[in-house]
Amino acid sequence: MENILSIDVEGSIEGKIALFKHNFKYVRTKKCAFELENNINIILDLFSEYNIKATFFILGSVAKDMPFLIYNISKYGHEIGSHSYDHKQLFALKDNEIKEQLYDSKSLLEDLISQEVYGFRAPFFSINKHTSYIFDLIKEVGYTYDSSVFPISGHDLYGIPDTNSSIHIMDNGLIEMPMSTIKVLGKKIPVLGGGYYRLYPYLINEYAIKSLNNNKMPAILYLHPHEIGGIYSEVENI
Repeated sequence: MENILSIDVEGSIEGKIALFKHNFKYVRTKKCAFELENNINIILDLFSEYNIKATFFILGSVAKDMPFLIYNISKYGHEIGSHSYDHKQLFALKDNEIKEQLYDSKSLLEDLISQEVYGFRAPFFSINKHTSYIFDLIKEVGYTYDSSVFPISGHDLYGIPDTNSSIHIMDNGLIEMPMSTIKVLGKKIPVLGGGYYRLYPYLINEYAIKSLNNNKMPAILYLHPHEIGGIYSEVENI
């Protein structure tokens, strides 16, 4: 069975800033740009060596500041998706601000690659059961699929526990590709991405992929550029 690999394209520092400062406007520094360019090049070379294709969910602000990076990713044959415009938590925004995040990033990316952008992933997976109307906004703006849902409970930022864990079509016609989970002692736990992938022992990640595949489900893995290439940004930006 083929599994699904995705890269959330953001700098290591801007993700941390947005976690604590909802209205902070991040200005990308030369060091952040260097980090992203260096790490994306490492990823592209690695994927090319092993003939891997992935979806890169890219911030609109990255596309604006570093258009050549998006050209290179697309040139290597990878899918381009949107990760919003500047990595703000969607549930902290007003409806018109959410639509701006959705539309501006999609429009900018499409102009750069001359192709339609079909997929969206919210920063911090920031759609919860109280803000599920955001899925209608995603559909309205023109996306075909979303990959923003962790079907778990107990997390302070995200999680819609009663969501179908398999890839499915929502009532509004939007295709949802939820993040991977496995059951441990009857409870769903998140796996195969970001901090979970880094912190869990390799055997747990290997077991998660095999368990999902045995249940006829593709594993959906997500990583960030700095988790592969390293961190170079200055911490004083926080």
